[in-house]
Amino acid sequence: VTLSLFPGVISEIQSSNGLGSWFPILNLTIFNMFDCFGRIFAGSESFAAYIPRPNGRRILNSRTAKLLGNELNGFWVYIGIPCFARFLFFPLFIYSNELIRSDFLVFILDAVFAFSNGYIACLCFMLGPTMPINEAHKDAASLLLLLACDSGLVAGAVFGNVIHAK
Repeated sequence: VTLSLFPGVISEIQSSNGLGSWFPILNLTIFNMFDCFGRIFAGSESFAAYIPRPNGRRILNSRTAKLLGNELNGFWVYIGIPCFARFLFFPLFIYSNELIRSDFLVFILDAVFAFSNGYIACLCFMLGPTMPINEAHKDAASLLLLLACDSGLVAGAVFGNVIHAK
């Protein structure tokens, strides 16, 4: 989802308040800042109390992670659903020049998009390797996560070019 919209579509959004050529630069800067904030927030122990996690923080501890049966329900609630909900950003960004008449609202939309990207990506990479029970499968899970991430980056870049061409 991210590379389909960022940076191609996001940098094409026009300013409605006269920021001109600075608007794409500010948009890209806001994206990078809030993506970083999302990653920091997901991994920070000091914010752990504010992040609803399935079974608390113990899921991040590989010694106690036994994500079988009912324990996987929290994974879909806190990671799966927000991940699929990010598809709602497609129409918002693609039609933002017609729908949104405020630069501030575009910046807010960009910040939420970026924060959710950093947060979800970081949680997936933290939780994914803890899911297999067998220690031998944890390395394979990490490699599969990396393969899925790289495949998503390529697919997003290709799809972004398709969207950008229209």
